Amino acid sequence: MKKIRTVIAVIEPRQMRQPALMRALSIVQYARGDQSSIKQPPRIIALLPVYDFSFDISSVLSIEQEQRMRDDVVKKHSRWLDAYLQVNAMGYKVEPQVIWSKSTGRSITEVAKKEGADLIIKTADVHGFLDTVLFTPLDWQLLSNSPVPV
Repeated sequence: MKKIRTVIAVIEPRQMRQPALMRALSIVQYARGDQSSIKQPPRIIALLPVYDFSFDISSVLSIEQEQRMRDDVVKKHSRWLDAYLQVNAMGYKVEPQVIWSKSTGRSITEVAKKEGADLIIKTADVHGFLDTVLFTPLDWQLLSNSPVPV
């Protein structure tokens, strides 16, 4: 097995069960046992991409107001993610990271490059026919553009 140093678990907003995080914890637990000669355990980054579509119609706001609203949304999600990880990280050190992004797939791959991730774990989404015709699903974006295995 390839030596795993960094795993990104993509957190799904508004869900209490996070299978991607549980899989990341399992993989890191296995990798930790498999790589017992390594002094530093693998890192897990819990990545929560957020975007509020109401910001698309907020052209009446000033740049400062828009930035303040964006920061408030990110802080709110950061508090939720911190609380979630305190309960569900199973004793592992998981680094929370909340990113604001309209292009979620691109942002996740940028974070993977920046952090030097070895693996991205994401829960598969079920899309309706109309959704797949109108929008490129995030799963497809990650699978086709990611620099690391998904």
